[in-house]
Amino acid sequence: MAIRQITIIGTGLIGGSLGLALRKKKFAGRIIGCDREAALEGHARSQTAIGVSFYRGEGVAQDHITARGWFLEGALGGDIDAMVNLAAMQVRGQGGEADPVRAWAWLTLARDEG
Repeated sequence: MAIRQITIIGTGLIGGSLGLALRKKKFAGRIIGCDREAALEGHARSQTAIGVSFYRGEGVAQDHITARGWFLEGALGGDIDAMVNLAAMQVRGQGGEADPVRAWAWLTLARDEG
């Protein structure tokens, strides 16, 4: 396996075909497809996936400010991974000011939800 994870933003015919081909060839351990339109319409899991891409700089330029914004949107939509990722960024002050009180609140909510 060459790559641990690939996130494909855009899951239409081309994105879906690419994902299937990569999975079939075992090119990556995990392939996540997310639809930017779904993220913009409030789909929390897609918002979180886009946040991860910006956080890691996978397929896009690394941008912690943008990642934190997408994690916030995903967290507000109820995605537990987004809550945990947002809390981690808030503790470290990545993409904005450090805010351990809000981080604790997000972690508590994630624990209660999951």
